[in-house]
Amino acid sequence: MAVMEGIMNLFVKEVVSAERVVAAIRRFADLDASQTPAPKEAEQALLLWITKACQSLKKRLTAEVDGHVSVR
Repeated sequence: MAVMEGIMNLFVKEVVSAERVVAAIRRFADLDASQTPAPKEAEQALLLWITKACQSLKKRLTAEVDGHVSVR
């Protein structure tokens, strides 16, 4: 189990960079740099991505229920 976890951690560190995650977030959500500190580690970057994706989805679903069409 420890070997598998180590391999997964290495993969995440090789594939995920904070800059790429922030660029992806900016494509679908507003990212205020003054309120959201830049992630320093891959795990922090992925958690930020998940958080912003969920917030964006909630905002979009709320807008659809209220009858609005375009939400960013």
